[in-house]
Amino acid sequence: MKYPEIETLELDRLVLKPIELNDVDLIYALRTDAQVIKYTGVQMMTDLEQAKAFIVNRQKDMASGTAYYWCIYERTSKKALGTVCLWQFSEGDLSCHIGYELLPLAQGKGIMYAACLAVVKYAFKDLQRQLIKAEIQTGNTRSIRLIERLKFKKSNREGAYLIYEFKRPSDTV
Repeated sequence: MKYPEIETLELDRLVLKPIELNDVDLIYALRTDAQVIKYTGVQMMTDLEQAKAFIVNRQKDMASGTAYYWCIYERTSKKALGTVCLWQFSEGDLSCHIGYELLPLAQGKGIMYAACLAVVKYAFKDLQRQLIKAEIQTGNTRSIRLIERLKFKKSNREGAYLIYEFKRPSDTV
């Protein structure tokens, strides 16, 4: 299946832009913050070159249609806050996974809820996904609350991860 090119998503207080090389400081800040990476399973970055390589790889993923990766910016201040992505696309059940990271200074303000809600709608409407999955470590209570607030339902447990799913609502066009 050919997916549409990734778009900038504009919300009331946020702008979700496709990741670019000038987002290197945001990626580095996220991937060097122990609180942010605690539940992600990724290695902490040690230099900006790793952040640049990460961005180049995500751009390749987007060009091949295997991932959609947005950087979250506050609309008025243009401050970089985090990322949200869709990845692990499956044509069998028309599913994909959602992932996200948010700088600690932006947490607890409804930012990730708004960003994820926009991306979920994009996945259902523009990408014609039927199912979105989220894998969350059992101790990540804030992420669990977020995903449940978005109406994802726990479907399974795989080791240290809870698997949540959100099926496309029947009224989604």
